Amino acid sequence: MNTTSLIVILTVAGLVLGFVLSLIYYKTSTGKKIKEAEEKAGSLLKEAKREANSITKEAMLESKDAALHLKAEAEKDLQERRQEQNQHDKRLRQREEMFDRKLDQLDKKDQNFNRKERDLSNREKSLQEKRRIMRNFLINRKRSWPRSRT
Repeated sequence: MNTTSLIVILTVAGLVLGFVLSLIYYKTSTGKKIKEAEEKAGSLLKEAKREANSITKEAMLESKDAALHLKAEAEKDLQERRQEQNQHDKRLRQREEMFDRKLDQLDKKDQNFNRKERDLSNREKSLQEKRRIMRNFLINRKRSWPRSRT
C-alpha cells in the first residue's frame, strides 16, 4: 500500500469518523434543543395558565366590583324613590286631614244653620200663634165694646 492509498484510506476514515461524530453531535445537540424546547414550552404553558388564572380572577373581581357598584346604585335609587313616595304620602295625608277638618267645619256650620232654621221656624210659629191670639182678642174686644157710644 502505498502512501497515496494510505492517505486516501485515512482521509475516507477521517471523513467517516467526522460524519459519525457530527451525527452524534447533531443528535445530542438536537435532543438537548428538543428537551430545552419542551421544557420552555412547559414553562410557557405554566406561565400562560398562571396568567390566564390571574386574568380570570381579575375579571371576576372587576365584575363583582361592578355588580356591587350597580347594587349600591340601585339601593340608593330605591331609597330615594321610597323617600319621595313617603313625602308624597305625607302630603296626601296632610291634604286628607285638611279636607276632613273642612268637612267637619262644614258639618258644624250645616248643623248650626239647621238649628237656627228650626229656631226661626219655631219663632215664626210662635209669632203666628201670638198674632192669631191677638187678633182673636181684638175681635172679641171689639165685639164686647158697647156700640152705643156713637
